Amino acid sequence: MPAPPVSAKDQPSHDMQTLPSNGLTVFVLLLSSLTVMANATISPSLPGLSRNFGDTPGIETLAGLIVSLPSLAIVLTAAGFGWAADRFDRNRLLTIALLAYALGGASGLFAQNMSQILAGRLFLGIGVAGTLTIATQVAADHWQGPARARFMGHQGAATSMMAIVSLLVGGALAELSWRGPFAIYSLALPLAVWLWFVMPKSGPTPAGLRDRTAVAAFPWKIMALTGGVIFAVMTFIFLIATRLPFLLIEIGETSPAVMAVTMATMTVASFPTGLFYGRIRARFAPPQIAIAALLLMAAGYFVVSAASSVSMVGFGILVTGTGLGAIIPNQTVWLMAHVPNNARGRASGMMTTFLFGGQFASPFVSAALLERTDLHGLFFWFAFGAVSIATLLAPFALRPLENK
Repeated sequence: MPAPPVSAKDQPSHDMQTLPSNGLTVFVLLLSSLTVMANATISPSLPGLSRNFGDTPGIETLAGLIVSLPSLAIVLTAAGFGWAADRFDRNRLLTIALLAYALGGASGLFAQNMSQILAGRLFLGIGVAGTLTIATQVAADHWQGPARARFMGHQGAATSMMAIVSLLVGGALAELSWRGPFAIYSLALPLAVWLWFVMPKSGPTPAGLRDRTAVAAFPWKIMALTGGVIFAVMTFIFLIATRLPFLLIEIGETSPAVMAVTMATMTVASFPTGLFYGRIRARFAPPQIAIAALLLMAAGYFVVSAASSVSMVGFGILVTGTGLGAIIPNQTVWLMAHVPNNARGRASGMMTTFLFGGQFASPFVSAALLERTDLHGLFFWFAFGAVSIATLLAPFALRPLENK
């Protein structure tokens, strides 16, 4: 008979132990922040890149692939990184991932054709899969209980801040040259060196935690539940990047600057809820937080679906972002409370797959719905989907296992 999953209550608490060093804390936050740069950084380069390779057949489609290919690579490789991180030297795996991130991302500085650029984007995605998977595993290993909830919230806030910074820096560099933003990816190289000074060298699981969960069963039900929710959330949220500009045009706003500011409102709104997630978690159980966050996202999308002005759209996006800032760290905290210590890499990889799988699926879902409704109706039905998932989660808010 398999052993029951080990919850956060049963595991040693880092609140009663020495917390990780400031160096490790900053390192993991930076490592997590690399993820958001995969797509956002390069967006300002797309018009210049398209002009430079304008004689390439199908350049418009290929330019779109530049944004989506990293997500596809992440979906295909994240679970493999997670499996490997539970079995092999994590520091070496992370070094490989950071090198793939830097070399694949920065290859656009020298690429001479679209094939080379697309190959670089695939390698970038592989690097993101490894860095995010191992960053999540390290966070789960070295922060426990309330400290983990606080750190996961700070992780989400740092990612939101990096999204804003990378867009601004990428835009400034793109003014100089369409190749400029590709240089930002080289920031992973110093991290590949720094990790050997701050990352523990004792293997994938801290020594004091190994024996308690060596034979614990993998919590597949919790994995499916938390991962399924994050997949749906990413499907909903990626609607902002793929369809909101067209909705703004319908309303009468054609300024790219206004569109960028409107979309950035969601990231700005997600920052404080991520930053204070630890305090929220101290008062509410993960299912309750997920339900509230989904309802906030739904409320924001309902506002957008009825919007007739940019200010109304901005308000709706603001509400949606508030829910987003809470639900991303919440799903990881909820999952990791039930994952055996020796399987955290696998769980991290699967969660990464669900997250980017939702991003990759979003354009296909919205395209199918647009055959039956308009853009306002699209946001309405996505809001209805968020409410439906929140309703399905309601029974879990009353179950002791999921409330730990």
